[in-house]
Parts: sequence; structure tokens; C-alpha cells
Amino acid sequence: MKRKVVFSCILVLAIGLGTTIGVHAVSDIRIIVDGKSVDSSVELIDDSSYVPLRSIAEMFGANVEWDNKTRTINIISHRRMLTDASTVYKENGITFSNLSLVNKEFGWEITTDVWNGEDVNYRGLHFKASFFDQKERLLGTSDGYLFDLKQGETKVANLVTTDDLSNYKYVQFQIDLTY
Repeated sequence: MKRKVVFSCILVLAIGLGTTIGVHAVSDIRIIVDGKSVDSSVELIDDSSYVPLRSIAEMFGANVEWDNKTRTINIISHRRMLTDASTVYKENGITFSNLSLVNKEFGWEITTDVWNGEDVNYRGLHFKASFFDQKERLLGTSDGYLFDLKQGETKVANLVTTDDLSNYKYVQFQIDLTY
């Protein structure tokens, strides 16, 4: 009987040792984000690569918090992209559309299409975009300039602001100078 128990234990160990899972850390795999190489461990499991969630989230500028009580991982992203492609804003004969806001590391990048619906060719156009929240409080402004905007032509205007626009509800355009 004792011999059967010993033989069974050896058999179970042999089967357990003979079965392996293909998991190993791979040091020759590189992770590149926005052209920059990132140091992070990569594991290959059954031809799929796995990277720690914290590493990936932090690569994109997010904060990662662990709540041990609720066993929850909270990822707080600081990059936001707001678009308002469906709304058209008109100021005199100039139309602003396809508004897009992207929260970058040093402020908000704003793009908008500007269409000249006037019977005039402009050598220069200066305008201001003012952003308001739901309670109509001013959140921030940004100035834009376009040159050589011909009649019937659409150009993309790029603006930047360091004001916090994350809660903007609507924008108001004002043309300050045309020549």
C-alpha cells in the first residue's frame, strides 16, 4: 500500500513538472509611444504580449490609483479631446465649424474650419474664441489669425490656450480685425 502511495505521488509530480506554460519575460521587445522608447517589462504568453497596466496608463499621462478596500484600479486621464463637429458658428459672413479641442501637456490645442462666405478676399483675419461653461461663466479665450482667406475658401485655424476648457459648454467667436 505504501508503495502505491509513493508511486502515485511520483506520478503526480512527474505530470505536474512535465506540464509547463509558455510564460517568460522578453527583454528584446521594445515599447515606443509617440516616438519615445519606454522602459517596461513585457511578458509573452501564448504569442500575446502583456505589459503592466500602470506602465501603459502612465505612458499616456494618466494617474493610476489602487483602492484596496474596493479592489479597484482607478485611471485618471488628464488628456481630453472635445469635439463639436455638428455645430456651425457664424460671425458676419465668416463661418466657423468642425471645432476640436485636445488637452495637451502644456494647454489646449484648438482647431476649427473657417469659411469665407463674404464677397471679399481677406489678406488677414484676426478673431477670438471665448469658451463658456454651463452657467455662462468665461473659462478662457484664444486668439486666431488667418492670412489670405479668399472668397468661398475654407482654411483650418489652429489656436492654443493654457486656460482650462475641460468643462466648456459653448464657444463664441468674435472677429476683431479684417483687412
